[in-house]
Amino acid sequence: MRGIVTDRASGEPVWAEVRVEGNSHPVFTDPNVGDYHRMLLPGVYNLTFNAPGYAQKLVENVVVANGPATRLDVELASVDLDDNDDVDLADFVEFGAWWLETGCCECGGADFSGDGDVGADDLEAIGENWLTGVQ
Repeated sequence: MRGIVTDRASGEPVWAEVRVEGNSHPVFTDPNVGDYHRMLLPGVYNLTFNAPGYAQKLVENVVVANGPATRLDVELASVDLDDNDDVDLADFVEFGAWWLETGCCECGGADFSGDGDVGADDLEAIGENWLTGVQ
């Protein structure tokens, strides 16, 4: 496996942890370019991408075959909605305003999971980062 992890809004590289379900040894992206490499035998895998200040992303059923490395580039959504380099109460307030204004659907910026709806999973992403003190 190989790929690049970037910020969904800016396209900039992100330092992230990459975990393969069933394997306790994570790999990390290069903070300068966002690339990662993970040796895997042929098979089907679920990968989780985590980075401070970003919503976790799970990519399921990634097929790794014999031959060249399987490439999987990932974009992560920042949960720092007010761009002050801190996941704080202001981000919860902004999220709540979007949620109330849009009726929980098609709200681009707060749809961290990318499922087309702004909902509890997106609120959870802010909470996970706020409670861990990520800045």
